Order: sequence, then C-alpha cells, then structure tokens
Amino acid sequence: MNENLGNCSSSVLPNLSQRAEKKLFLAKSLKLEGNNFFKQQNLKEAIRHYHRALLYVKGVENDGSSMLRDLGATFTKTENGKDFEEKIDPVILKQNTELKIDCYNNLSACLLKNEKPDYEKIVFYCREVMKCSSENPKTHFRMALALFELGDFNAALESCNEALRCGPSQDSKITNLKRRCLEQLAKKSYENKIMYEKMLGFK
Repeated sequence: MNENLGNCSSSVLPNLSQRAEKKLFLAKSLKLEGNNFFKQQNLKEAIRHYHRALLYVKGVENDGSSMLRDLGATFTKTENGKDFEEKIDPVILKQNTELKIDCYNNLSACLLKNEKPDYEKIVFYCREVMKCSSENPKTHFRMALALFELGDFNAALESCNEALRCGPSQDSKITNLKRRCLEQLAKKSYENKIMYEKMLGFK
C-alpha cells in the first residue's frame, strides 16, 4: 500500500507545475489582450479578457486542492490541499499572484472609466488586491475614489493616507482627493452640529 502511494505521488506531482505553468501562460496572454482593448477604449472587451484571465489564475490556485480531491482515496488524511500547493514551483505561484493583482487593478481602472461606474464593485476589486498586497498606491487611490463617491468619507480619507504612504507623498491627485474628503467631513460635522442645536432648542 505504501509502495503504491509513493509511486502515485511521484508520477502525479511533477505534472502539477506543468499544468499550472500552462494556465499561467494563458492567463498572461488574456491579460495582454485585455490591455490592448483597454488602450483602444474598448472597456467591455478589456473587462471580459481580465475576467477570463482570472479564471486561469484561480485555476492555478485551486490545483492543489483539486489534486487532493482526485486522489483523496489514495492519500492519507495528513496530506491536505496546502501540501499539494507547495509542490508547485514557487516562481509560478509568485507570478500567478502578481498577475492576479494586475487583473483586479485593471478591472477597477476599467470600471472607473465607465460612464456610470459601479463603485461597490471597484471597492471589491481593490480589496481583492489588498488580500495579496497592501503596498499598491494605485489600488488605495482607486478605492478612495470609489469610497468617496459612495459617501464613505472617513474610509476614503484612510485610503488616501495609505496611498500617500505607499507612493509619492506629494501626488497631486491623491492630495486633492484627501482635501475633498476633509472638506466633506468638516461639512458633515457642521451640519450635525446645527442639527443637534436645533434638537436642543438653541438658536
């Protein structure tokens, strides 16, 4: 039994990196096609290609757990999806994560260019990036833009500060948005003060 287990694992696991590498290549190709559509202002096709690229990215991420399901009757309980994922070439996993970040960033950029941006979806895409890396100033800035339009000025201000921390400290786009956040918060504070004074009967 143990001998068969060894033969099975040695014959299957080397193919895992090969499968992942192929998916990664397809994902990169789709992302590049999406970039070309983005440059042509064809946002619909760009978004479609980025989503398709992410399907392959997620396929690489899922390879370990899917391999476990396929061979679950053979392997012991101590071998889980993470163990199989670690068998994939670390370089491939790193490139896959970087590609995932690029695709979600590009999706948020596409949505911001739409006539009627879906700000909630932009926030979602930005948060997906932050799960992989919290040091991307463009992500924080786009999230700040979306949060500002959603009326969450405190969170938008926080994202502005994070964008300034990660990137150029004097980026005019970020500093201008930060100023607008502070203005809205001051306005809201003043309006709340007036409302409370009226409630208390002050003139």
